[in-house]
This record gives sequence, C-alpha cells and structure tokens, in this order.
Amino acid sequence: MPGADFVDVLCIGSGSAGLAVGVAGAQAGLNVFVAEPTPEVTAPAASSVESWLTVLQRRWGADELNSATINYLEQLTSSLGPPAPIRASGHLRVDTVETFIGADVDPTGPVPPFHGAELARWARECLTSPFGMIFSRVSSSALTPVCKVDGTTVNAGLIASAPRARRRETTVRQWLSELARENGVEVHRPCSIQRLLFSDGQLVGAQLDTPDGVRSVRARRRVVLGTSSSTVDDGLCISPTASGGDIRLCTVGRTASRFARLEFLLSAASYSACAAAGRLA
Repeated sequence: MPGADFVDVLCIGSGSAGLAVGVAGAQAGLNVFVAEPTPEVTAPAASSVESWLTVLQRRWGADELNSATINYLEQLTSSLGPPAPIRASGHLRVDTVETFIGADVDPTGPVPPFHGAELARWARECLTSPFGMIFSRVSSSALTPVCKVDGTTVNAGLIASAPRARRRETTVRQWLSELARENGVEVHRPCSIQRLLFSDGQLVGAQLDTPDGVRSVRARRRVVLGTSSSTVDDGLCISPTASGGDIRLCTVGRTASRFARLEFLLSAASYSACAAAGRLA
C-alpha cells in the first residue's frame, strides 16, 4: 500500500491496555505505534438503544466509520446484546494463579469444550472495562494457558512486575507511562480513527486522522483495539493495595476469543512459565 507506515504492532487507544501492549512489544524489540484518540465522552452507554459500535466509535473519537469497519465491529459484537450502564471499578482485577500449564499441554489431547455463553459474557466484561482490548487475532495464539486457583483456565501474557516500593502511591497509568518512556514507546496524539484497514478479511491496520494529516498504519503482526481511552484511565487506574508477594501485570484472555483485559496476577507457585514479555505481539 503506497504511503503506508509499516510497524510490527499497532495499538489504537493509549489507555492502560494500549500502553501495556506497546511496552510489551517494545521490550521484545518490536516496532510499535500507539495512537491516542481525540478525547471524547467515554462513559458507557446510557441506554439500551445505543450499540457497541457507537460506544466504540465515541471512545475512539471517530466522527464516522466506513462500511467495512462498521461490518467488522458489528460481527464482533452482534451476539453480545445491547450495552448496559455499569459502574466502572477503580481497580484492576487481582487473581491468583495456581500453576502454569502451558508447557504441559498435550497438543494431541482433547480440545476443551466451547462455551459460547461464557465467551459472550467475557467479551462484554472486556468491552465495559477501562482496561479492555480487542485483538486482531484470537488471544490464545499469543498468550500462555495458566490455571487460576478457582480452577478457571485463562491465557496470560506478562507485561511487568509491579514495583513494590511504589505500589500504593503510583497509578497503573503513571507506571506504564514511565515504562513507555524507558522503552522508547511514542504515543501519537491526537489520532482519531477514520477507518480500519483489512487484507483478505483480516484486520491489518488503520487510517488515522493526525495533526500532520491522514496516516495509514499497517501492522505486520497484530492490531490491538483498546476499549477505553487515556481520559478515563487517568482517573481509574489505581495500583492494587495487596501487600507482599510478587504481583505481575498481565494481559488475560480466553481461548477462542479476541477479547482481553489487563489483570494483576499473584502466583501461588512460580511465574517462571509465564508468557515472556513481547509474546503479545
């Protein structure tokens, strides 16, 4: 595509989710592009009349989307029911991992059962979370299966260990911004989405309206669509107050789902088998 910028990872939305994936990619030596939307009203839908499409469009600062972009987003969200007003939590979810099972998975073993209702519920949780994201590919291709103490198997990718000395007084947004600067991750702002770019039906990039004009950015590996924005994250991303133990910020997804969110994970055993930083890309 003439005039397009090519990167390894494109993150739309520089809220905590976009920054986290950008940092993970940069730590792995990948070229990342993080686009921060024009600030807009970012509250969840006020009524059931509004669709997920219009919610995302507003959060990304997009005045209008083309038919291909609309069709793509509607396919992702059409089975989820209408958005419902929620009260966003000011804290990231904190869970405990029992064991890491990625290295022990038998590729010839039985395939886990597919539960469509559970995946739909998970997608809604990610869409309404200020820490949520949508992958251009299913998350299981990039994340490692881990088992939580409640028996739930999820897919997790390590971002970084939370700094102990500053855990109580530093927000996640501030911490990730520091990591972004340390790893040379530039946040391009303001960038509103004009349209998403596709190749053979696969999401590969976005056309962005920037202060320097329209830019087409294509990703060689992955596009990540944040479901929130930095405006809401600045006031919500509060580090957990749990004391002791090794707390790690991870991207958490489900098998066969494109939806994911940030969570803090505590290890009941060891994090040695956790997905290495950069596996998100």
